[in-house]
Amino acid sequence: MDALSQESNLPEPRSDTDRSIDSDNIDRLLRGASVLAGGGGGTYRGSLENYRSLDPRKVEVVGLESLPTNSNIVTVFGVGPADHETRNPVEIALEAVEAYESQYAEVDAIIPGELGPSLIVEAAAIADALGVPIVDADVAGMRAVPSIHNEILEVSDISRAPVVATNGRQLSVLEEADGRHMERHVRQLTDGDLWYVAGYADTPASYVDAVPQGWFDECMRFNSCQVTRIGDGVVESVDTRQSRGHTVGRLLLQGEREIEVFFQNENLLLLADGQRVASAPDTISLVDNTGAGISSANPPENGEHLEAYVIRHDFWNDADCFNLETQKITVTDGAVRFPHGAQLDIKSRSSE
Repeated sequence: MDALSQESNLPEPRSDTDRSIDSDNIDRLLRGASVLAGGGGGTYRGSLENYRSLDPRKVEVVGLESLPTNSNIVTVFGVGPADHETRNPVEIALEAVEAYESQYAEVDAIIPGELGPSLIVEAAAIADALGVPIVDADVAGMRAVPSIHNEILEVSDISRAPVVATNGRQLSVLEEADGRHMERHVRQLTDGDLWYVAGYADTPASYVDAVPQGWFDECMRFNSCQVTRIGDGVVESVDTRQSRGHTVGRLLLQGEREIEVFFQNENLLLLADGQRVASAPDTISLVDNTGAGISSANPPENGEHLEAYVIRHDFWNDADCFNLETQKITVTDGAVRFPHGAQLDIKSRSSE
């Protein structure tokens, strides 16, 4: 079985004049985003239910070149553990954007903070509330990432600050901060909940040179990435734990190959028969038989059948802001060590 090549999962692409988020295409967009996110970015089913509950109006998705040159483009995204305890995150995301507008400037367009099902729903709801379009680009790099300084924006000239962050009860403002400083600051605020960050304000011309474009078509058809199927199997075990605002863990698939995936919110390392096959910034996706990506926020049950894929984009080739070293993750013969003392044994057996 090859879930990503089933004809029912690959609709015809829409024309350049008809890119929008609406009830007709939301299912396919979220399904594609759940695969491209690589284990993060929220769950496909939860995000779809959230979209239907919010019921936003049709929202246009536009290219950067189509916006007026002086447009103020702003992002908003949540920071916290994958299994967070926050209710009504979209409301808090909107509060963050409104707080940004009240302190700084009106928002002309929303650019997703990363590519994932929950980010698309949040962007649609906020764009609807503000009456603005969504930009067909994202600041993370066509995937979800564990930390702010892992965004592909890190290697650009765009300044993230000033930013406003809120959990719906408290407000924090950073007038100056690089990615690592911002990450430390917001992680220290989280206590099992999500804090939403709004900012990264800049013009279309600046963003054109800073981030990859085209997530809409990528979600619809995976048309510019390299997708490699690694294998399939049934889930033998899932081990998760919390480490400084991240959900870290290991998932083991048993099939013709023994596949082991280690994650820190997002899937960061894949071993097959004990050998490293892929690691960040490669996107590692576990996919169910409907073509939906599995999120670490909602791990599968033992015995569930999944397929493992590796997705690569050329624009990550020269970016040094996201890999195992930036995450301070080390791999030995017998274990994967995460920062802050978390360690997980490697259970898959080498075929050599």
